[in-house]
Parts: sequence; C-alpha cells; structure tokens
Amino acid sequence: MTIVTRLGMGALALTFATAALPAWAQTKIEFFFPVPVEGKLAREMTRLVKLYNEGQKEVEVTAVYTGGYDDTKLKAQAAAKAGKPPSVVLMSANFNVDLKLSGDIISLEPMLKADETTRDDYLKDFWPALHANAMVDGELYGVPFHNSTPLLYYNVEHFKEAGLDPAKPPRTWAELVDAAKKLTCPTAAATSTRSMAARSITTSPRCWVQRALSRT
Repeated sequence: MTIVTRLGMGALALTFATAALPAWAQTKIEFFFPVPVEGKLAREMTRLVKLYNEGQKEVEVTAVYTGGYDDTKLKAQAAAKAGKPPSVVLMSANFNVDLKLSGDIISLEPMLKADETTRDDYLKDFWPALHANAMVDGELYGVPFHNSTPLLYYNVEHFKEAGLDPAKPPRTWAELVDAAKKLTCPTAAATSTRSMAARSITTSPRCWVQRALSRT
C-alpha cells in the first residue's frame, strides 16, 4: 500500500504527502528526526536507517537530523509549504492536535481501510502505553514510536529525617505531594534545604509534573 498524507507524526512517526512512483522504481524518501541532545542518539538513528536501507531495495531512506522537537516541527512545516515535504517525520506527540487543527496532518483511518486492516490490529504490535500518543479525536494520526520516561530521584537521608520510609517512595501524585510537604524545611531565608526532583532525558520535566498534578 502506498501511504500518501501530509504529515505523519509521533514521538510519533508521521508521513507527508509524496507522489507515488512507478512500481519498478526505487522509492527515495527523506526522514526528518529530532534528538533532544545531539550525539549518540543521533548516530544510533542514522545507524538504524542504514540497517534498513541495506536490508531491502524497495525504499531508500535519507536520514536528516533536524535538531530538537520544535525545530523539527518548523522545518517539516516549512518544507511542506515549499512543496517539498519529507516523507516521514518523527516529532513530539504533543503537536498532534495543533497539526490536525492547522490541516497539516490527516487521519490514517482511510489508509487502514484501504489496507484491509483495523486500527486495533495495526496497533497491537506497539506497546499499549504508546497508543494514545497516535490518536486524535478517536482516530489514528500517527505511528507510535516511543515515550520518554521521567525518573524520581530522592535523598534517602532526607526521607528519614522527614519521617518518610525511603524503601517506600511515592507511587501516586497524591503521595508525591504529601511527601514533598513533609520534606519542606524552611530556612531563615525562606528556602528549603530538602527537595525531590522528577527528571527525564528531555529538557522539560517540570512541565510534565505540573501537567500531571493539574489533572489529578
């Protein structure tokens, strides 16, 4: 099946509109991908694309490292407006709704139907936690790729001082708030000498925590 759409997305993989080629010709496509930190991750993505190209002859993928998520979104949209959209783009699932409202991406549901498959059958090969990333208004708009995972760091000694059990760290947002209050120890400067931190490999962990707390 030849997939033709305007944007394909994820920390999703998305597809832009491309012209179909004759069956005998090798299809050549560009793949825009972001990496929050340039280096090993970018090299690994390039390695995977090289492995794919060497494993088959029908499609030749050119990997294009496009910076961070925001840069990748802007470059993909600019390329589309210039009439030269990349065939596939990997970008943050947080952009899904905005891209749909602006008309930059279209539902993949008609393509699933053309391929005589269902959304559930298509998504069964992906980790269930990723499914929601690819959905907008109950329809599939992207191909799940990955989820970033925040990590909770805490000081064992500070837990003990606050009367908390370091062997039983918070498991819910309510428990996190309760532990944070107990850990708060104002000093003369009205600051705290103890704290907890939720970190991730990206640069925006605090907004994740704030969003989660505001929804619970």
